[in-house]
Amino acid sequence: MKKSSLLLFLLGIFIMWSSGCTTNEFNDVQHAIEKQIQPAKTKTYLKLNLGPVLLFPVKTIINLIDTEDEASPYLDEIMKVQVGVYKIKKTNQPAELKIPDTVKKVLHESGWEVFVRVREKNEMVECYYKQKSEDIIGIYTIVLNDDDLIIAEVRGRLDRIIEKAIQEHGLPLKDIF
Repeated sequence: MKKSSLLLFLLGIFIMWSSGCTTNEFNDVQHAIEKQIQPAKTKTYLKLNLGPVLLFPVKTIINLIDTEDEASPYLDEIMKVQVGVYKIKKTNQPAELKIPDTVKKVLHESGWEVFVRVREKNEMVECYYKQKSEDIIGIYTIVLNDDDLIIAEVRGRLDRIIEKAIQEHGLPLKDIF
């Protein structure tokens, strides 16, 4: 038991150490939003990039923990996860809470399409999806409010995740229409 605990601890440290680099597209989005909210500055709380190699041990650990086998079928379809969580340091001048046109352009040129856009007084959320043929291969989310900026990207066979969720939990069409 001690040996496996030590192995899991070392594996966790390796994952945290090696997972900080994100793609250029992700960094471009982050920097464009940071520029938009000036004079406010951001402080990085978490920046994580897990590709197939780093997701494998995470999936393995979850498979060991998930005795009911609820998460495993969904995780098997995920190929890459990038997450950035940033705290916004407030200034005397209010930050402009909107997604810059440069971000929309970068994401659109990379094949991302908006499917959800929510704006309230001090908060906004935008979600994008990416398709290849008929398959949904990515979801990209940006959350911005007075206190936080959160950027998340998940890639994989997401249409299969949706299909599995509908098969297992049903789809309440009467509630949607």
